[in-house]
Amino acid sequence: MAKDFSCGVIPYRIVDGERQFLLIQHNAGHWAFPKGHPENSETDLEAARRELEEETGIASVQVDAEHPLEESYTFTKRSGKRVHKRVIYFLGQVPSDQAITCQEAEVSDFAWGSAEQTRERLTFGEGRALLDTALSYLDA
Repeated sequence: MAKDFSCGVIPYRIVDGERQFLLIQHNAGHWAFPKGHPENSETDLEAARRELEEETGIASVQVDAEHPLEESYTFTKRSGKRVHKRVIYFLGQVPSDQAITCQEAEVSDFAWGSAEQTRERLTFGEGRALLDTALSYLDA
């Protein structure tokens, strides 16, 4: 089985005292948190920050580097090849007035939403489980 590894950020902001999360819609149609593959000798955190900026235009983010979250799942590509995917995510607080600029080559849309709205919009169960883990940490 092939292995794949990515790094990402779970972006959130506080608006009128309420926490909102940012999701992107990939051109393939699914909604998820921004992530991508590390390049060269990047650390997990460097890759996560770069991917966030590339996919959303967000460069100003306060990242919690001390408490990364992990998502792990197996999927089958259209070719029939099975892949075990592992993703390291960092929670990242974004300024409430941050503008979003989608990377047209990979991202078709974005949406800020409450935890409930984000849970409903996330395409895959692994993303919903990741959101629950993030909420448990943020609410502790």
